[in-house]
Amino acid sequence: MFTSRDIQILERLGMAAFVIDSDNVVLATKQISELPFFSFVPDAPISVNVRRTDIREALLTRDSFAIMSPTRERNFQVDRFTEENTLIVVRETTSKVEQTEQVNILIYHVVHEIRNALNNLSLSLDYLNEPYMSKVEESIDRLDRLSQQLTDFASLSQLEPEDVHLDEVAEYIKGVFDVPVIMQREGTWTVNKKLLLMAIKNLLDNAVTYGEDPVVFIDEHQISVEDHGPGLPPQVLDRLFTPFNTTKSVGLGLFIAKKACELNNLTLDYKPNVPHGAIFTISLPMVPRM
Repeated sequence: MFTSRDIQILERLGMAAFVIDSDNVVLATKQISELPFFSFVPDAPISVNVRRTDIREALLTRDSFAIMSPTRERNFQVDRFTEENTLIVVRETTSKVEQTEQVNILIYHVVHEIRNALNNLSLSLDYLNEPYMSKVEESIDRLDRLSQQLTDFASLSQLEPEDVHLDEVAEYIKGVFDVPVIMQREGTWTVNKKLLLMAIKNLLDNAVTYGEDPVVFIDEHQISVEDHGPGLPPQVLDRLFTPFNTTKSVGLGLFIAKKACELNNLTLDYKPNVPHGAIFTISLPMVPRM
């Protein structure tokens, strides 16, 4: 069954979606008037010949449709997926948007199937005994991390910068990960907040899962995630930020963190902690002295 969770995943991938029942009653979505293809016009009609009722009918009955904005024709593909209810996904196929969204919807399918399987596995845990229960729980956690990282990967794109206050970043970290945050000096970065938090989340997810006693240091120029675990094995260091370069985890977290930093014009560096562990540091670009 499709739920609001599916809607949230697709929204993160930049696609509009809603769920309907067998009577075409909308069960989960934003208001249809808030979907992306209404963004250029405040009220009906959408164009000379197309009104909102026509768009609604197209969403429910057609595989594709086109509408004319003030500057160009915009084309949309409608995909429907039926289980106990129906998920309708609307993706723009205009010019270069099409290829990216096709990849995103493929990733969504993978994530959806993974989560369905995880739900079924979770419900079966009560019928297992050790050592099988621990092994299944470990596999569930691994696949859950994979589905989250795939969603992050698909949502990587250049986004508008904004003023991000580092004290807000510290509160986010404390609320999500419950790890110590040492604020050495407050500041404000002009970056995209979503991408910055995505990078931090993936670094901390690794530190919490595979390190020990993680702690975050924040000052006006850098954010460092440190742990005191076993550290990184030498064989992964040469390709540290490439996907699936791993001996333990899913292998996308550091790659996603690096790409999110690059899209924000930030750097991400690694150095070993002493006597053991890892330190990953997100830094603002250096400003040359005059």
